[in-house]
Amino acid sequence: MTAETIDADGWLATGNVRIVDSTKNSSSTGSGKNTSPNNIGNALKTPSSLIGQVVAIGDAKPLVSALVVVDPDTAPPARRY
Repeated sequence: MTAETIDADGWLATGNVRIVDSTKNSSSTGSGKNTSPNNIGNALKTPSSLIGQVVAIGDAKPLVSALVVVDPDTAPPARRY
């Protein structure tokens, strides 16, 4: 089944997933520091047109992590080696 989801260019088709917004305006990390996922996401997304979507995750975790999705309309095509 995995082979059926990979296209001729090697992209894994997972369907259309769109991150709209975080459910909370503030998160508290495991160390007790308050963070704003929206501010982190906007700070990552603003300087580059290559970034299409960002979600920051850190509630009750020791560190904040971010999932960054490249914008396929502005990113150069992947090279095969």
